[in-house]
Amino acid sequence: MQISLDLPISQRGKELSVSDMKSANAKLQEYKKFWIHNWSIKYMHILISFVGAPFKGNKTYDEVVYSFPDGSEGGKTKLFAKNLISRCKPDRVVFLGTSGSNWESVLEIADLEQKSELEAMAIIDSERGQTLENALHDYQRCLSDKVDFDLRLKLIPFPAYELSEQLEILQVMAEISENCTQMTLDVTHGSRLLPMIGMVAAVYLNSIRNVELRGLWYGSYDRRSKVEGQSGRGKAFNVEGLTTLFDWIQALSAHQYSGNFGVFEELLEGPIQELNENIRVDSLSKAAYNERITRDNNAYYEIAQINALLRRREFSGIASLFQPTLRDRLDWARDNRRSARQEKLARHYYEHGDYLRAVIYAKESVITRICEEREIDTKRYSNRREATEILDLENSSSYRLINAIRNAMAHGTEPNCPEARRCLQNENELRQVIENFLDEWMILPVGVVDRCQ
Repeated sequence: MQISLDLPISQRGKELSVSDMKSANAKLQEYKKFWIHNWSIKYMHILISFVGAPFKGNKTYDEVVYSFPDGSEGGKTKLFAKNLISRCKPDRVVFLGTSGSNWESVLEIADLEQKSELEAMAIIDSERGQTLENALHDYQRCLSDKVDFDLRLKLIPFPAYELSEQLEILQVMAEISENCTQMTLDVTHGSRLLPMIGMVAAVYLNSIRNVELRGLWYGSYDRRSKVEGQSGRGKAFNVEGLTTLFDWIQALSAHQYSGNFGVFEELLEGPIQELNENIRVDSLSKAAYNERITRDNNAYYEIAQINALLRRREFSGIASLFQPTLRDRLDWARDNRRSARQEKLARHYYEHGDYLRAVIYAKESVITRICEEREIDTKRYSNRREATEILDLENSSSYRLINAIRNAMAHGTEPNCPEARRCLQNENELRQVIENFLDEWMILPVGVVDRCQ
């Protein structure tokens, strides 16, 4: 296929007439669609809409004027997606429907003055034995010539009560969204389970392909507003905010798996700004980083402001649902004693199965406690070295064991201690040793206290 955008030589350098402009624009749209159909380019924006069946007893959808959240109104239409196309300017528009869908309603998007030629195309031509899928292909081809975006009409199973059918719909949405970076989803005319499946698909595509959900729209129409001879009235709702709940759930899941609270940083930026608090949100990821490399003192100071805010102010919206979880997670940083903070971190990482950090913090919490008992700087290396020597003199079997396990983990070597080797070969035994050590050393033995004097 060759497309020439050149004007005749006689018209070059001259002011173009309206007809010339229309001709050039038509060629540009033809060029755009050629590339969209024939090359795997990165689509910036896709609109996916469902086509359902009109209200019982009606052959088509009612004509409705929808008011939008910004106060504007869309043009009167039988298909809500037509308003979204005007507002969103998508590069690709996909209609998903079933064998019982009112496919003729898709004519709305073409703005044809004479629709008879398309309406004459039966969706299912029983005389020719044409299948619905083939008929939709012809229907799509005919409509594509009338619009300036890539148009797709796709069949999906219905009523999709079975998991296999639901997964098929997800697969269809994944295929048509390939190479997309942004998505708008319209569930207005989706029947039964389809809106829920559509929302799950949006979350799924955001997770595996990082497709940004630009909008999740529903056009609500009250049939009682219909007056004879006039268009009905409806309201357009963008419930995109609900997907933020999924973002929080995903972040919470990532945190529960890794223990890294830095995953909440982006989600907290908006709620903190709403409170007009002069707090740097990036301190959260910095604190998380320092905590995870066992620089707990740095983490403590980085997290101080946000930690105080979580207890002083209440977030609004979705963030408020997760504020108690964040408070609990950062509870370790509320204690003034460094040894207590380290002990809490040891228990946290123990609970998450991060045994290397657990044993490091467990051992260091005891060393810090000795420094605190002696009222010396817990950060100074020489002081901590002296505290370690005091522990060695105590000759505690539990301390020797946890130290052997810690060294073996840190260096990736086999410990000389047979008990330590046995623990490292059995997770349950290792967990028990760590838990026992933390419980035993919550209070320093009398011998250690005496040596601190």
